[in-house]
Amino acid sequence: MHKITDPPTGSPGDSAPAVSADGSLLVFERMAGVGVEDLYELPLQTGARPVGEPKRITFDDASVAGVTWDAAGKSIIFSSNRGGKFELWRLPVPRFGGNPGKPIRMDGIAAAAYSPVVSTQRHLLAYAVGTSGDTDLWRVAVPDWEKATSAGVPARFISSTHDEFAAQYSPDGARIVFQSDRSGSYEIWTCMSDGSSCDPMSSFGSPVTGLPHWSPDGQRISFYSRVRGKAQIFVIKADGGAPRLLTHDQWDHMFSNWSRDGRWIYFSSNRTGRDEIWKMPAGGGPAVQITSGGGFSVSESPDGKWLYFTRAKEANTSLWRIPVGGGTETRVLDSVTLINYAVTNNGIYYMSPQRPYVKAQDALSGGSVIRFLKFADGRTRNILTLQSGVYAGLTVSPDERWLVYAERKPSGSDLMLVEGFE
Repeated sequence: MHKITDPPTGSPGDSAPAVSADGSLLVFERMAGVGVEDLYELPLQTGARPVGEPKRITFDDASVAGVTWDAAGKSIIFSSNRGGKFELWRLPVPRFGGNPGKPIRMDGIAAAAYSPVVSTQRHLLAYAVGTSGDTDLWRVAVPDWEKATSAGVPARFISSTHDEFAAQYSPDGARIVFQSDRSGSYEIWTCMSDGSSCDPMSSFGSPVTGLPHWSPDGQRISFYSRVRGKAQIFVIKADGGAPRLLTHDQWDHMFSNWSRDGRWIYFSSNRTGRDEIWKMPAGGGPAVQITSGGGFSVSESPDGKWLYFTRAKEANTSLWRIPVGGGTETRVLDSVTLINYAVTNNGIYYMSPQRPYVKAQDALSGGSVIRFLKFADGRTRNILTLQSGVYAGLTVSPDERWLVYAERKPSGSDLMLVEGFE
């Protein structure tokens, strides 16, 4: 056994290897971030030894859900949401005469297709049709800590047949912003705090637009989008209008949030080779690096004294803080699920696993606990144990009466078969 690929710093890893029939070429998925993959090819010699470095052959910054070779061994078949929804695509491999970055959509394939497999001898194509799960927003009443009451009964809050997650209450508690693909691609949506009157705020049609946050005055919303390939930070007025691009370079800038005075936008960037926290003027301009040991999701404390951040873009990470003016990075919590924490005047609401996650997908299978770390006494209290899967996003209403989180329902799929496939 020997290692064939070596993902670059900042990449969660390589997966889904598919070797050509003659054994001379490996095609695989390389992750740039959670849900963001592209395909690479790597020549192989005798004994599956790599020759040279991997070469990128798709340039979508979208999600890839399975790759295989066609019957002739000249093209690859893969599933991707590069067009907004998951479909099957064919790409003649450059080494065998194909054009890099120019996949062709396959006609006659059912929607929501993924995990393609080809039988080269019998000329059959099999693939799955369905969903990887449906994520909805749930709401639960926060316990009254002074009266020692327990949490309320969780209830489905904002839902559809598509995903809803990454919710955030507005500063006045009147509205909620969240990420959803109910329009066919992931966009920014808002609704009233009771879950009614949901409206789209963006319409990029890109593979991923999301992770929104309100400005402290509630007049603007920051978010990221891959509409131009790399993840870039945008700001839009809360009452609508054209989004304004704040970053525009070759790096990925994802999780954004505001300083309490509204003058700065904090964001994660991999421009140093791994995700770190940076800040820039809210109107755009030169950015300044804040963290040095890694950082992804970020939130300034209500009093404006501390900057809290998760250490890495992982299913189970740690929470740290640093003085807003700079200083030593200090660990606050050993275990936080994804980006699921909210800092309030009274403490930190957060989600963590009941048992250690072995891989990122474990967060989708259940076993998480919503907890509260009270600043006054330093004690942690359990609010709610979740048996279902969870996803990104946890927000608390400004009056700390309600907590909203993302819960993921199990997936369902059917198998499809195409005969006479070439």
